[in-house]
Amino acid sequence: MKMITTGRKYVAILALLAMGAITPVLGANFGILGFYQIDNTSKYHQALQTLEQTLMKQNCHLRREGNIADTKGKLDINQPNRFLLLMCDSVLLKSNTTRALLNPLKNVTNHLVLFEGELTLSETMEPAPVGKDRSYIFKMSYYNNLNPDQRDNDFARIDQLKSQRPNHYKSEASIHVSRAIGITTPDEIAIIYYPQPQQGKQFRKDNPDILQKIGDFNEDHLTQFAYSFGTSTR
Repeated sequence: MKMITTGRKYVAILALLAMGAITPVLGANFGILGFYQIDNTSKYHQALQTLEQTLMKQNCHLRREGNIADTKGKLDINQPNRFLLLMCDSVLLKSNTTRALLNPLKNVTNHLVLFEGELTLSETMEPAPVGKDRSYIFKMSYYNNLNPDQRDNDFARIDQLKSQRPNHYKSEASIHVSRAIGITTPDEIAIIYYPQPQQGKQFRKDNPDILQKIGDFNEDHLTQFAYSFGTSTR
C-alpha cells in the first residue's frame, strides 16, 4: 500500500479541516465508512443499487456516498476516489456471513477499506438531511492515550473557539471504530462538513490560530491520522 505522509507545517494547515467535536443528539446505531477506488462508473452504480436493496433487509441504509478528491496524513492507505457511509441496526464486519453482504461493493472496487463501529450522530437521522454537494472531511485518529483528560480538554477548547468564528465547519457524526478491513483499526473517525466548499477555504484563510491549535493537538495526542476530503452525491 502507498504511504501517505505530510510534514508538520502542512498537517497544521489541514488539521482543522477534519477535526469536529461531536455533540450527540440521538442514540447511536452502527456506522460503516468505506473508502475505495472505482474504474467503471456504470458497474459501480449498478452494484451500489444491489447493495442498497440487499442491506435494507438488515435494516442497514446508505446515508452518504460520493467522491474523494484527496487523502492526506500519516497512514498506510491507497488514495481512494469514492466513499460511502452506511447506517445499520447491527454490525456487519463481525462474521463471514454478514461480511458477504458487502460483496457487491467488493466486486467492483479496488483497495477497499472499511471501518465499523458505534455511530454517534449530531444531526437528525430520519429523514437524513440532504448532504448533496456538501464538502466532507473524514478524520481517522489513532490516539496515544497518554493523557485522555488533557486530550478531552484540548478538544473542547478548540471546539468552543471555532464555534465563535464565521464559516466554521459542522459535525455530522463520529464512528468509534471497533473493526476494520484493509487497514489497522483507528480509535475514531470524525465526519464533518462545510455546507459549501468556499466556506472551508474562507475559514482556513481567516483562522490560522485554530489551525495551529489543532496541529498541536495532533502532535500531542495522536500516533497516526489521515484526512480524506470529499463531496457527497446524496
